[in-house]
Amino acid sequence: MSYVKHSINLEKVSHSYRSATSEVQLFKNLSLTIETGRSLSIVGASGAGKSTLLSLIAALEPPTKGHITYQLGDQTLPAEKLRKNSGFIFQQFHLIPELDTLTNVALPLLLHGDNQAYRKASCWLEKIGLSARSSFKSNQLSGGEQQRVAIARAFISEPHFVFADEPTGNLDEDTSAHVSQLMFDCARKTGSALVLVSHNPTLAAEADDCYRLSQGKLELRQ
Repeated sequence: MSYVKHSINLEKVSHSYRSATSEVQLFKNLSLTIETGRSLSIVGASGAGKSTLLSLIAALEPPTKGHITYQLGDQTLPAEKLRKNSGFIFQQFHLIPELDTLTNVALPLLLHGDNQAYRKASCWLEKIGLSARSSFKSNQLSGGEQQRVAIARAFISEPHFVFADEPTGNLDEDTSAHVSQLMFDCARKTGSALVLVSHNPTLAAEADDCYRLSQGKLELRQ
């Protein structure tokens, strides 16, 4: 991975949506910089807008007001470039049930025509301790194993940014601890920025920076 720093910069970002009776303001004038090589977590009550904020940061939707830019050094790149250099981990594992474990991990590379996709996927299965499950379908894996596969899939293309939305929400406490450690280890080894939303305070505290989203404001927790 390049040593050039990549960053996502939020400048006075506000976001709202219209309900049946009124306009609901989720947050207002948020500013934040996220750099490769670091991890960041966002916590807050249900309905605070954490997942929406993650979607804005990942360029999956535009903010109502403000600007979000993706920087490579001093070069500003379009949102499409950010999406092509991102990986995603969700609470639901989103594995394709018709494909075996090896192909699920290789899929991002296969879609881009990488003829080394299966070799790289095999290496990632070894890293996450699932080489023996390479031919298994997702319904033959435990929840923790499925999320480990999803983590490998997110990191296999060595993206600059990985976004995780409640990545341990469907796992028990012990499995959650193992999976979260794996996720942070992968981020450190690849140099990717890891941005995660979680209700789990233990998981959130593992990030380099932990923010709380509350009443429309984003505050760094000490």
